[in-house]
Amino acid sequence: MKTSTNYLPAEGVGSGWCWIPAAAFLAAALIIETTGGNRQLFLALHQAGWRVSPVVWQLVTFLGGTLTALTLMLPAARIHDQLIWSAVLAGLLSLVWSHALKAWLHVPRPPAVLGPEVLHVIGPMLKHGSFPSGHATTAFTMAGIVALRLEKWPWRLFFLALGTLVGFSRITVGVHWPVDVLVGAGGGWLTAGTGIWLSRKWPAGPVLRRILLILLILCAAALPFVDSGYPAARGLAAALAIITVPIGLFTLRVLWHEEA
Repeated sequence: MKTSTNYLPAEGVGSGWCWIPAAAFLAAALIIETTGGNRQLFLALHQAGWRVSPVVWQLVTFLGGTLTALTLMLPAARIHDQLIWSAVLAGLLSLVWSHALKAWLHVPRPPAVLGPEVLHVIGPMLKHGSFPSGHATTAFTMAGIVALRLEKWPWRLFFLALGTLVGFSRITVGVHWPVDVLVGAGGGWLTAGTGIWLSRKWPAGPVLRRILLILLILCAAALPFVDSGYPAARGLAAALAIITVPIGLFTLRVLWHEEA
């Protein structure tokens, strides 16, 4: 597959575009935590989100799920043949980042601390494993995988903004503190850069690329049948599967013929 001229050579952990956003997120998390403003900021952002329909936040937060993020990689795989490999590598690193910290720190989520008079939970009533946000980590990992390859700055900023919106949704639905989201965002962006660097150091061969593409197609096909906990997102899940599975199959066919 040919790489689009709108794409640059992959920028990994050595680029400022990788480090600067990650450093900004992590520095903001440190400032909020050390100044004791985590709860106050959560309440302000959480209540501000009530002005938007809960359906919107269900759809946005659904985009940060691991299965959804992998499904959204399928259209981009047609543009860059190493993108799936770098996304898988980065995804594995982001899982280690989020789950290791969750298991180590055991931070309670807002529903375990705040009462119903100030908290409006949308979706599952989660109470444990707050730090860091897995959805924010996943969103910024996948957004970073694409953004670090893009040539045009408006598109780079678009994917950065999209990841930020998913992170904000986790506060609005009431299951994560701002520090959770910021650390997830910073870690996700760093794992994206690391995944790209690793994919350049150890490029995937034709067989591995086909296997990974098939796995992503299966993830997309399974998306409508997995309960995300957000009923409003069921239609979106079905629509994504209907759109991306044929794209994935077509990409697999093209890849098969080009590497035959």
